Amino acid sequence: MKRINFKSSLITIALCALVVSFLCSCDSMNSLHEEYLERGAGIYLGPVEAAMSYPGYNKVKLIWAINADPRITKAVIYWNQRDKSKTVPVNRTNGEYIDGFLIMETDVEGLEEGDFIFEIIMQDDKGNFSKPYELSGTALGESFMKSLITRGIKEIMYNVDVFEIIWEDVSSATLQSSVVQYELEGNLITLEVPNDETVTPLPGLDTGNEINVFSIHIFGNEYDLDPLDSYFKSYFIPRRLRNITDDVLKNTKQPIVTVPGSGMPGNTARFLKAADWVHDGDMNKGYTVDANAPGGAALSLYTNGGADYNFANGKLYQTVTLPAGTYRFDARVIRTMCDGVALKIFMVVASGEGLPDFDNVATQSLGRIEVVTLSEVPAGNIPEISRPTQSIEFELTSEREVSLGFVGRASANFLTIFEKVELWSF
Repeated sequence: MKRINFKSSLITIALCALVVSFLCSCDSMNSLHEEYLERGAGIYLGPVEAAMSYPGYNKVKLIWAINADPRITKAVIYWNQRDKSKTVPVNRTNGEYIDGFLIMETDVEGLEEGDFIFEIIMQDDKGNFSKPYELSGTALGESFMKSLITRGIKEIMYNVDVFEIIWEDVSSATLQSSVVQYELEGNLITLEVPNDETVTPLPGLDTGNEINVFSIHIFGNEYDLDPLDSYFKSYFIPRRLRNITDDVLKNTKQPIVTVPGSGMPGNTARFLKAADWVHDGDMNKGYTVDANAPGGAALSLYTNGGADYNFANGKLYQTVTLPAGTYRFDARVIRTMCDGVALKIFMVVASGEGLPDFDNVATQSLGRIEVVTLSEVPAGNIPEISRPTQSIEFELTSEREVSLGFVGRASANFLTIFEKVELWSF
């Protein structure tokens, strides 16, 4: 692996070292290795002028510069307190020279993962040698491999007639691309995925099939590494799931359309009633759109009637007809605010037109889940609570009319804002 920029820098270091050596020559003997002080008078060869190391996988690449001393025939590299060594012959005929310095390099291989101290000593054929040049180096291994990121997958979803990978953004500077592999009819299918690809179709796959994903990392000149693959991650194709919200429900996405003239007295621009949604029970007294919500007017549940206000059985829903099949009803709360209130809101799916009363939700619904639950909160404390997406999965054995929505109870004032409401079919 050529590193011209590095080698030029190495020569600069070497030249600086020569200047410093000249200026400090009066007391340079005080810094010689003890071994060489013990030798007394003798013949010393030209030493290594500058050197650098590059981490590799179970190896370290060493590159160094020497002067043109014609007596030098080899370099001996020691490590592990001189328990290990490697000899590198000098090739003056075909060697690379920069500004009169001969550039040498070698890979010290077979190293365990960790840090090492290397000594480079130049020798001739008569047993003479130079002062040692000492430098550190790092060998990479299993821990480094485990640190290599595999590009993340947000989800695998079914879209019309094919499953697709929805990718997360790339967060690693060394990650250059990713690879998806799976078997199809006895053949290995390999899909190369560039970093700017956000959706990858998986033709031929169905529920229960397995895919393997890994990413390819390419490293800069600070490493002596060929491209490396991260450890693969396995994923199983989920059940077919199709978003049918727009086909079945109305007015679920921000900005929510409101009923004309439905604004709350005193704050008509902010709190209104959502069009296409049935307001039943105590929800007739409340409001179901917050125009100031993050992202624009959002589906909400809001009351502001004072401490004696009775909100025991508020309902908000839509009634639709669905064919036989398996479905999933999703909702995500992004904000709940309350003041001196005990609050509980259920997401509910029920058979027929309308939702059961609050006290009958457990026995008269096809499915229900608590999306918000707060015990009595002292007045003046206004917590803001968000929730991950909540889901109800339900099955219909025949075509049926169903109602989907929310049933709530509160002892005083509250505001709950939904980021999304969706219906999916398997």
